[in-house]
Amino acid sequence: MRAPSDQPVARIARAAVVPGHDGSAELFVEIEYPSGGRSSLSLNAEVALAAADQAGVADLGQLVGMPWHVLVGGVDGARRLTKGN
Repeated sequence: MRAPSDQPVARIARAAVVPGHDGSAELFVEIEYPSGGRSSLSLNAEVALAAADQAGVADLGQLVGMPWHVLVGGVDGARRLTKGN
């Protein structure tokens, strides 16, 4: 699920399990953009497990360095999310 090497892409800089506002586990993900900027997001446990399966990782540490779009089903998933925008 790597993007072509000649195309800059935002990558996962950090992934950790954190407590959600309702007490359930969430996946906190920090994204680093090619410009050096960063942003973060949290995924609920169900979505996080599906994303990890889709990315083919068994450990959250393996997400670090991967393109952000592995969290939404790869490049095709990202395209489907932004279709029409």
